[in-house]
Amino acid sequence: MNKNNDTKHFFTQPDPTINNDLIESYRRMQRRKRLQTSLIIVSSLLITIIGYQICYKVVYLKRESFIAIGPSLSRIHKLNKSELKYLDIPYMRMIIRKRVIEKIISNDFIREQYGVPFKIDTIQDEKADEEFKIWSEDENLVIYGFKFKPCEKKKNGNNWHNCFGLFQWRFSVRSVNIHQIIEDLLTGIGIRYDKITIPEKQYGSFKNEYPIHDDDEEFDNYDRRRHICFIGNITLDDKSKIIYKGKYHVDTKFDEIYLLRKENDKKVKYLLHKDGKSNK
Repeated sequence: MNKNNDTKHFFTQPDPTINNDLIESYRRMQRRKRLQTSLIIVSSLLITIIGYQICYKVVYLKRESFIAIGPSLSRIHKLNKSELKYLDIPYMRMIIRKRVIEKIISNDFIREQYGVPFKIDTIQDEKADEEFKIWSEDENLVIYGFKFKPCEKKKNGNNWHNCFGLFQWRFSVRSVNIHQIIEDLLTGIGIRYDKITIPEKQYGSFKNEYPIHDDDEEFDNYDRRRHICFIGNITLDDKSKIIYKGKYHVDTKFDEIYLLRKENDKKVKYLLHKDGKSNK
């Protein structure tokens, strides 16, 4: 048989090592292309955002701008010194305590268990004062980011940083009202609807209802609505206490009031009031 005409070598299996190397090389090339494409897209977006927000708006138009980084992971915030100075904490504590007593003395269970008249001091003792806590909660979504503005001759506080005399920047947050955005979009496309705004249901409708002021250097305050929240307790006897929590909105609005009592070496919770509904 003529070896030159032998065709069996056409069906010989290729070297698996060479085949795997080719596949891996192709995969690396595809990953490199995807990475390069992603870097080009991200770089283009950053150049566009920085160019428009800083170079055009701040440096050229002399206007403020804000570049968002991401949303806040928590709506709960501790009140700082700038905010606390606008709140009369002793008066707030006294009003809240009185409103709690007004709620519980009308409850049939409390009247039956603890008698009438319900005798309790309206003045907090020192231990109860320490257990009275207040904080703030954002009403809307809050976005973290950087705020930029043109350089000014006057001093703007320690939180502002100067960049080569071209602009100033600082870390900041901004409140995003989703409902208002949707309403503006609907209005923009010609869809209008009538709505009735109830002041008691909408925060921001009363003056001085939350401690947000223009001299607070940490936040953009003009559109950041926050609830003033509280939690505390009133001791009835050695085994019973009233736990209350809610929001301070001009007056007091309770989310929940309940009796915590020790029975047979176990703590038992009796719900007395929840979100505008009293359990009698």
